Amino acid sequence: MFERIDRFGALLDRVLVGIAVLGLSISTLCAFAAVVLRYGFRISFDEMDEICRYTIMSGAYLCAGPLLRSNGHVSLDVLSNRLKGKAKAIHRIICSVVAIVIAAMLVKWGIDLVQMMLKSGLRSASMLFPMWAVYSVVPIGMALLILFALLDIGKSLAILTGKASADNLETKSGEAQEAEALVKKAENAELEAEGEAR
Repeated sequence: MFERIDRFGALLDRVLVGIAVLGLSISTLCAFAAVVLRYGFRISFDEMDEICRYTIMSGAYLCAGPLLRSNGHVSLDVLSNRLKGKAKAIHRIICSVVAIVIAAMLVKWGIDLVQMMLKSGLRSASMLFPMWAVYSVVPIGMALLILFALLDIGKSLAILTGKASADNLETKSGEAQEAEALVKKAENAELEAEGEAR
């Protein structure tokens, strides 16, 4: 059961990160094109600015959950780095509950914002894109954060009950694991090069 839940979290993680990377790529291309057009040809399109803004905002909200899963959020980790095993699992449960409470408030606020945009019929300035669609990423992203926090609580409870190993608490995306392996490989190569130079 725990493995199925973890696989679901990993799949959802990959999908959301993929969407965010696509959005960031589009945003980067639009920003580059806007700079070239503005400074090279003295042409400016407001649509490109909107595309950049909306894709970055969407990527940030959609990746909040996967970042929770991989411990990627900025945090004070003086205490959590010293905790091991069940103590760390309890700490993760407390942090996840706090994340759920805050995300639930943002879901409520986001739904109110989307409803207000629907009633007003407000559209973006240049693309005439309905703003309710733009702001809908807030409740969706925070609902996904709640889902990932619940998955994290489930993983921590599995550790507390002995159904999973404490090693499973540190979940990192495949990209993060590959990056860490590359960094370690580079550090080892650097140490070997220093040793040979002496």
